[in-house]
Amino acid sequence: LTENAAIISGSVALQFFMSDPHWNPRDLDIYVANANWRNFVRAITDPSGLNFLPLLVPPPPTDSDKPGPSTSPNPVIQTFYTPNGRRVDVIRSPSNNPITPIWFFWSTHLMNFITPTACVSGFHSATLLRQGALKA
Repeated sequence: LTENAAIISGSVALQFFMSDPHWNPRDLDIYVANANWRNFVRAITDPSGLNFLPLLVPPPPTDSDKPGPSTSPNPVIQTFYTPNGRRVDVIRSPSNNPITPIWFFWSTHLMNFITPTACVSGFHSATLLRQGALKA
């Protein structure tokens, strides 16, 4: 995460703030800055490293050298599986800030993220009280 300026968000970050013994996240969502996308994917698919395997159905083609608009709510998502079968969704931010897609989430419950050195909750009071708002 540190090497590629990536963050963890989604259900894993929510579980971090709202620990519940009766619920476990089903996948891991990792957000990567646009400029670091190729290096991150190369690192996680390296057979001598993490050896994640991409989902067999490829996502729509994109020009990986062309940065996306910084206000786009539609980042590129690629699904991988760990060697033991766990799902990992790697989300390419449309900007060089991995946090950009989080502000477009449909619910305040999910506006949380974890970095190698910090944890951030966009709506900490509501999240810790297990409350949130949905976007209309």
